[in-house]
Amino acid sequence: MNILCVDGDFLQLTKLRRDVRRIVPDAHIVCCRSPDRAIKRAKEKRCDILITATDFAGFRRDGFSLAEEIMAFNAKTDVILISEQESYVEAYKAYQVFASDFIVRPYEKSRLAKAFTKLRYASLS
Repeated sequence: MNILCVDGDFLQLTKLRRDVRRIVPDAHIVCCRSPDRAIKRAKEKRCDILITATDFAGFRRDGFSLAEEIMAFNAKTDVILISEQESYVEAYKAYQVFASDFIVRPYEKSRLAKAFTKLRYASLS
């Protein structure tokens, strides 16, 4: 299983990678701080799961457009979106891009683990 984690904040990305590694120890995890780099990596090697922040300061893409772009060339990518704020608008946008789950920071590792039980295409078993 290939998992692509994207977050512009180095510390948040490090925590996310550590948490994902504990939840899915056998997964191949690639981390990017730039949505542009994430697109390139996803085109090079298919990702089964995209876990991304919703906001990237200084980039023309946000997590929603990143998910849409990756799903345009791989429709069976499961998406987990992580936001800094609880917002009905962002939750609705997550629904519109067919995200498997929408998580608000700070999150507990158990909350992220629960998101992995909601995947549409990938299976952890």
